[in-house]
Amino acid sequence: MMKMEFTAIGSSLILSLAITFMCGVAEIAPGLNCRSSDKILNRKVGKRSHSVSFPLIHIYSECSPFRPPNRTWESLMSEKIRGDANRLRFLKRTSRSSKEDANANVPVRSGSGEYIIQVDFGTPKQSMYTLIDTGSDVAWIPCKQCQGCHSTAPIFDPAKSSSYKPFACDSQPCQEISGNCGGNSKCQFEVLYGDGTQVDGTLASDAITLGSQYLPNFSFGCAESLSEDTYSSPGLMGLGGGSLSLLTQAPTAELFGGTFSYCLPSSSTSSGSLVLGKEAAVSSSSLKFTTLIKDPSFPTFYFVTLKAISVGNTRISVPATNIASGGGTIIDSGTTITYLVPSAYKDLRDAFRQQLSSLQPTPVEDMDTCYDLSSSSVDVPTITLHLDRNVDLVLPKENILITQESGLSCLAFSSTDSRSIIGNVQQQNWRIVFDVPNSQVGFAQEQCAAPA
Repeated sequence: MMKMEFTAIGSSLILSLAITFMCGVAEIAPGLNCRSSDKILNRKVGKRSHSVSFPLIHIYSECSPFRPPNRTWESLMSEKIRGDANRLRFLKRTSRSSKEDANANVPVRSGSGEYIIQVDFGTPKQSMYTLIDTGSDVAWIPCKQCQGCHSTAPIFDPAKSSSYKPFACDSQPCQEISGNCGGNSKCQFEVLYGDGTQVDGTLASDAITLGSQYLPNFSFGCAESLSEDTYSSPGLMGLGGGSLSLLTQAPTAELFGGTFSYCLPSSSTSSGSLVLGKEAAVSSSSLKFTTLIKDPSFPTFYFVTLKAISVGNTRISVPATNIASGGGTIIDSGTTITYLVPSAYKDLRDAFRQQLSSLQPTPVEDMDTCYDLSSSSVDVPTITLHLDRNVDLVLPKENILITQESGLSCLAFSSTDSRSIIGNVQQQNWRIVFDVPNSQVGFAQEQCAAPA
């Protein structure tokens, strides 16, 4: 079987027509105190255009059935940060390959993601959980008799769906993912992650139901084997810009117009929302757009131009990373914290430490700027991300620090010798709109969820 390497580098906003959710996901974990809308909402906004909104929670939320028992939120977040390193190494490796060969065929990447939704597959419908990930394209779900799949995740049974069809070896979708058959007439896929873990199965098509929209012939991987380290993943829905993504497949591409938005929750007891469709980009006085950059060498990923960063009143320039159309920073839902090229990170860290000079920084694992703020009344300086088109994201304390299991609060930024990446900690409680057809990304502060 041919192997492929996949990875992901994985003031309230009220849109005049947008659908938002309160907090928690009651239908995902009925026994918990997690409030939200009790159904997925959808509405028609044009003759051939619809928008659908889903409750969105962190996979380790207290509202999630996939939270490991007897683990603290802080220890689980530390684990996620450690996992970022694998995706950064993979991105560095593929960046080098692309630079050496401008015509290199960089494969569609896939990753673990961190936030989950519920999607119905098949006819009749079988409800499944999937992680969403802007750094992934091909979707996959665990199928019947899957070895190593999550013990509490729903399992899809292809035999019970009248619309399930495996792809043949010579089909276009099979060729797009470089699938192989061996001695089997069905297209087999193998997703090899940057850290060596993998998912194996059959590439197939079936109907998916999004809101009230029944959509036939959606291509996805029917997983039959997961390695031990991918145990925590219940399935994956790719929102990237490459082939076979939810946004690029027909008829979802036509229905939703290549546009989506999300608001990521900031706590373990709240939910946000994912909105698919042009309604996600309805204009608002508080929604500001910056330019969306696409790199042909990395078609999955979404890039923006991060021109500078300010710590309080100290402004720091950010060197442009190598990209065909200029400078570009990945904005990614599946990476936990923000990673900057070394010179920019050093200047950011030093400016942050200087403004907290009354406290002594302590390193915790790979995070080198951590403080004990339990008995301190010190004011944490704001950090502002300055993007193209005069878009300034002023980050409050909650988007700047992340609490470790030790109780220390760490600067949620780090250094990378790969591409700079804006992680999901910095995106929490922002409505972020990916308007791909118009090559722009919108930002507005939004309280994703009220406390439970």
